[in-house]
Amino acid sequence: MESVKGQDAINKALGAAQSAKIRYNAERISRTELARAYNEGVNARFDDDDSVTGYKWSLSSRHVFTDECTLFAELDNGAGPGVYRKDDFPTLPAHPNCMCIKDPHYGEMPKKVEFRRVKDYLKEQPDKRRAAMIGKAEAVNETLYRRGLEKRNIHFGEDSRRVPEELIEAVTEESSGEDLNLGGESAIFNTRPEFSGVVEGKSIVGEYRGNSGEFKHTIKDVVHKQGFDGLPRVVSKEEFDELVKDDHFVAQRTVYADSQELLDQYKEQLRSGDWYISCDVGGAQHGQGMYCAADYSKGGNWGGISAEMDTYAAIGVDKGKPFNYQDTLTIDRSAKILTVPKDREAAEYIKEQHRLAYFNRFATDEQKLAVNEFSRLTAEIDRTKDLDRVDLLRNERHALLDVPLKDLQKRSSAASKDWVEGVEFPKAKDPGVLAVEMGYDAINAVGHGASGSYTIVLNRTKLIIRGGQ
Repeated sequence: MESVKGQDAINKALGAAQSAKIRYNAERISRTELARAYNEGVNARFDDDDSVTGYKWSLSSRHVFTDECTLFAELDNGAGPGVYRKDDFPTLPAHPNCMCIKDPHYGEMPKKVEFRRVKDYLKEQPDKRRAAMIGKAEAVNETLYRRGLEKRNIHFGEDSRRVPEELIEAVTEESSGEDLNLGGESAIFNTRPEFSGVVEGKSIVGEYRGNSGEFKHTIKDVVHKQGFDGLPRVVSKEEFDELVKDDHFVAQRTVYADSQELLDQYKEQLRSGDWYISCDVGGAQHGQGMYCAADYSKGGNWGGISAEMDTYAAIGVDKGKPFNYQDTLTIDRSAKILTVPKDREAAEYIKEQHRLAYFNRFATDEQKLAVNEFSRLTAEIDRTKDLDRVDLLRNERHALLDVPLKDLQKRSSAASKDWVEGVEFPKAKDPGVLAVEMGYDAINAVGHGASGSYTIVLNRTKLIIRGGQ
């Protein structure tokens, strides 16, 4: 009965969403053109007003992603962030659905925009933020910043003509003092940063103390440290099916929103924007990361996955968020997956694995024999169903912690505690954080959900998304 109600809710939502999609496309065009007309009106009113010394780029209150608009609003040309001379002001709107506005600036005259100043601004940005502005491939060093700006249609020279590719190649750091014209139509929404290869994780157990303060959440900090927050691959359906056949893993995730516009933003966010892995909404029973309903039998349990997707679509409808879509996913065959046994709690099990990783990494020669015995006892405990036998094995293992491994245990316990900006917290780090420290790309929580697994993706560079959905 519950599934029938859920399906009815989904059918109603789909009907509403199809109508809303048509309305959304019309609204997008209307919204963009209204923004253009508004800003042209600002030009007509203030271009000849000598008391107005420039224009200020103000971000829309609905601006949620880092893109070229962020650069325009933050670049300081001597009169404050986002303030430009009238003839230097970037073209508005900068992209479809751009709702940023142009405000008159009274006061100090801003300087002309120079590439050297833009370069210094980009250099100061965190790698991920800079990549969102000019593209990941072009954000790796200063000599490529020009190429990234050019690909975003932010042009060099005295006019807004595109600079020939061969001239961009020839530009050197020594000749980078010419003015930068920020005119021209932006193509950020049509030029998604490209996938630049998978990142292999390594063990940073014991060396990663905790959140450096750059990110709000420790999970995002450690993922960034490992380089796991790079972009995923988006492939055709045919290539996707071959990848699943070649490996074993297929999964889906449902995303819902209260508008088609916001849903489109969420979809783009996974592919090229900030990666939502903090699990602020919905919790993180098995560790923070990106959750999906998974099947490890090459698609043999699509029914279970579909049931999970129906459930989450219905949850969205109940919350007043009827717009939803499903991403179909797999992961690179090289992915290192930490499997949590069906009868174990993820937090306890992953912390235990983290302790073993610490022991193996930092044990002295004298302690290695005891570590090997500790590992053997731990594995036998996991296999044994006889509770009396389990108690006996745990006592033997505890004896090792009392004497030969006492100091190592103390240090491993400290390494599993959460630290934020050098301050230790009494609670352990999130299981997802500990798994990333060990270099894992995903967590497989076996036996959960209709699909038989909740899989938590930790390394976006090994995520593969089926395109054309």
